[in-house]
Amino acid sequence: MSDDTPQGIEDFDAFWTARKRPTRTTTIMGETVTLPPSLPLQFELEARKVQRSKRNQDVQRLVGILFGQDALDRWSANGMDLEQFMVLLAWAPRAIAGQPVTLAEVADEIAKAMGGDESGEA
Repeated sequence: MSDDTPQGIEDFDAFWTARKRPTRTTTIMGETVTLPPSLPLQFELEARKVQRSKRNQDVQRLVGILFGQDALDRWSANGMDLEQFMVLLAWAPRAIAGQPVTLAEVADEIAKAMGGDESGEA
């Protein structure tokens, strides 16, 4: 506790600023992207609200929270396909949350859920 902090009051902002939280980088459609050090609360809250939504704005908002507001537009312009997007959207929150999961494992899970085999063929 610093001298300028009233006794019994802790500085939340200073605590989190001083705490070292590692980040990871990955390459998505040719650009290096730094993943947040932890899953943003805003992402979790928005994901619950729009869980069954099919509106493009809702999906774009979720992607924007993790990767920046224009990420989805850039990636689609650079050729990202639906399968790649589904894998990324399933993998990223888990990777950010520290779950040991690979892109290949997520792709296999999605293929199985969609009724295909591990190779991605239906």
